[in-house]
Amino acid sequence: MVVSVTSLRDAKDKIIGYLLIGIDNTARKLLDKERVQLYVALKEKNIELEVATSLAEKSNLAKSEFLSKMSHELRTPLNAILGFAQLLELGAPAPTDAQIVRLHQIIKAGWYLLELINEILDLAVIESGKISLSKEAVSMTEVMRECQSMTESQAEKRGITMILMPFDNTLVCSW
Repeated sequence: MVVSVTSLRDAKDKIIGYLLIGIDNTARKLLDKERVQLYVALKEKNIELEVATSLAEKSNLAKSEFLSKMSHELRTPLNAILGFAQLLELGAPAPTDAQIVRLHQIIKAGWYLLELINEILDLAVIESGKISLSKEAVSMTEVMRECQSMTESQAEKRGITMILMPFDNTLVCSW
């Protein structure tokens, strides 16, 4: 309880009584207690968040380093495979037609994997914030043709016809 006592005076400043006001302080005390508990809980959560953020940053750095090292470790044997396949393709005696088909499959798959490894390295560089950009001239017609070739099979499955308009590099879709 909070009690406030005020003297009541008449016009001649003589005390004629007292005014007592009592307030139940229970609700305010509960609110203060809850406020302190919420503040402590918020402080604990902030500490947990800082620890989790630090752990996530360390994990991301470890992942980037791992990807970078693994990418370099994968390149060496992959380049050897590509080199041997190319040597076999050009070697004497000349490979049979069936062997040439298989060698082309090995070479195509090897180049695909090498490109994939390069993209993984690029991602690691982007994530580390160390990427550098350069301006290069790009043929919009070639970009649009590449987009068309990548999406055309999916479009056809859905009954969509894609037409590249060469005069303004517009890709028109109709269904």
